[in-house]
Amino acid sequence: MNTSKENSADELNRLISAALDGQLTDDEADQLREKLSDSPAAQQRYLELAHLDSILQWDQANSVVSESTVIPKHKLIPVATSKSISSAPYRREVRQLRWMLASTILVCCMLAALLFTRIGQPEAIANNVDSYGESGPVAIISCTEDVVWGQTNLLDSIKNKVGTPLTTGWVKIESGQVQIDFYGGTTVLLEGPAELGLKARNRVHLESGKVTFFSGDQPEGFFLSSEHAQVFGEQATGGMIVTADQLEAHAIVGSLQLFDARMPLDVPEPVQLNEGEAFVLRKGIRNVEPIPFSPTSFVPAEDLELHEQPGTSQSFDFAAQPMLRYGFQDGQHDLPAEATLVDNGTRLVIHGNSWKMFEVNMKMTDDLVIEFEFRSDLEGQIHGIGFDTDATYNDRASVMQVHGYEVIPTIGQQYNSYAGEGWQRFRIPVGRHFSGNQKYLYFVADDDVTARAESEFRNVRFFRSETNGR
Repeated sequence: MNTSKENSADELNRLISAALDGQLTDDEADQLREKLSDSPAAQQRYLELAHLDSILQWDQANSVVSESTVIPKHKLIPVATSKSISSAPYRREVRQLRWMLASTILVCCMLAALLFTRIGQPEAIANNVDSYGESGPVAIISCTEDVVWGQTNLLDSIKNKVGTPLTTGWVKIESGQVQIDFYGGTTVLLEGPAELGLKARNRVHLESGKVTFFSGDQPEGFFLSSEHAQVFGEQATGGMIVTADQLEAHAIVGSLQLFDARMPLDVPEPVQLNEGEAFVLRKGIRNVEPIPFSPTSFVPAEDLELHEQPGTSQSFDFAAQPMLRYGFQDGQHDLPAEATLVDNGTRLVIHGNSWKMFEVNMKMTDDLVIEFEFRSDLEGQIHGIGFDTDATYNDRASVMQVHGYEVIPTIGQQYNSYAGEGWQRFRIPVGRHFSGNQKYLYFVADDDVTARAESEFRNVRFFRSETNGR
């Protein structure tokens, strides 16, 4: 075996590889140029390795030798299929890389197929897949009556349970009632003894107990799961009672759907439950059983209404104090943020990307309610009101949204019910959402995309509500 020839071939391979990688020194470039200019075999070897390099699709900038080492066209020799060319190690590397690439593509295809099969399927809903994510607040306890709390990791760490935004976790009560407002727009009345899991802005799991839910006007609806099946309601009011042996459902307003039953049913899913109907799904039974409709077994919608205590009304006058810009939000991105007081200062009109605030110095109590009339001819991202202590916007949860197409996880949608035309009255129990002394009241017409949002507010006042027994 000729050792000098082997060393020469190895050196040629090293120089060519360095050239293809763009790592040749000036001296090495001169050596390679000399070898290529005098040896057709070296030129053939260069072309062979360059061909292998192109298969791997390396970066062109790293695969081109400097201009001084480019082979003149008149000296190029066609590549021969000679078995004497020792390229086996390089071909093995190519095969290994091809297998790695094929494996990667196969894994990506499997993941894509798995994702495709889960989109829109009941299984995804049953596993609490939440498009908004579950890292932030999902609900707030707004009211209680004679409640005796059970121990859960979620509530044990919260001193003031009413008014504190809640993340996912469990709410357990031994007795009494709890009103929970979900950021997806649904209100739930939980009656003890009961155990309720907060899964997302519009999803709960009822382990046991009785609930009445009002899913409001939000298009995402509300999902209530149990060990027996899952119930969905959109713009509906429903009542559910869950025990270890059965699930009982009543469609009080609108219709409900039952699906994802623990065992296959004899009827197709989803099972439709129309307004004024009720059924029970018993453990181990393959069908739902109609039962007498009993709306009086659940909390009526009237109990959610805010009734005014006589003699507690306090009007708010826009013109009595300066109008101020609210933090960086007002006119953000150098967009217009217009505001005008009309009708002798009794009506506020804001337009563009506008956040305006007024000093109110309002002490929050549990029964404090703000009432106002709202109108909008141009829908933006967020329309609403809010309170703040320092004029620095740093808490999205302080916004009470009443209109707008944008849904932000930390801004509750329970009051986002503007019908889209004319004046509409809103009553918001702000004392359930804020505490302490709030220095500023602000008004929102947010649209940092087109700056076309318009909000109008009038007849703003505060009053204290009656308890309604809760």
